[in-house]
Amino acid sequence: MKNDLSCEVVKDLLPLYIDDLTSDVTNGAIEDHIHSCSQCSEVLIRMSEPEIFSEDGSADIDFLKKNRKINKRNILIGIIATFVIVLTD
Repeated sequence: MKNDLSCEVVKDLLPLYIDDLTSDVTNGAIEDHIHSCSQCSEVLIRMSEPEIFSEDGSADIDFLKKNRKINKRNILIGIIATFVIVLTD
């Protein structure tokens, strides 16, 4: 079977792969891609590393948490803008 997984698909699957939640077929496809793609291999290594804690004991903010915070802020701004527009009409 030919491995047609793109880097984007592999990066989406890596969290499931790391947690051993993917099938054997998917594991094989991911591993084939990882062996031929140094960029995805590096992403897998970074995702597999343990979480680093700061001196105060709190975990450093990871990519998803940072995006979640940005999305919440954008949603709040959108709600406020909509509220202001409705009140001014």
